[in-house]
Amino acid sequence: MDSVNEFVTGEVALKPTAASVTPTRRSSPYALYDRSLASFGESGESSHSTRARGSSSLFTMQSQLAHRIREENEE
Repeated sequence: MDSVNEFVTGEVALKPTAASVTPTRRSSPYALYDRSLASFGESGESSHSTRARGSSSLFTMQSQLAHRIREENEE
């Protein structure tokens, strides 16, 4: 479990209400969120092979971001 939680760190701001708690802000040096990659616009492509390449990229993006962030934090 230590290795699984090695990169679980950061800060979260919460807003409590009568029935629940809502996260309002979060930050971590190991976050897998990149604002520049968060928007996926219309490509206008109708080719199945083009869509397949795009799907493959989306499915591997989280692993690629995790690898890049870990490398940056090791330096």
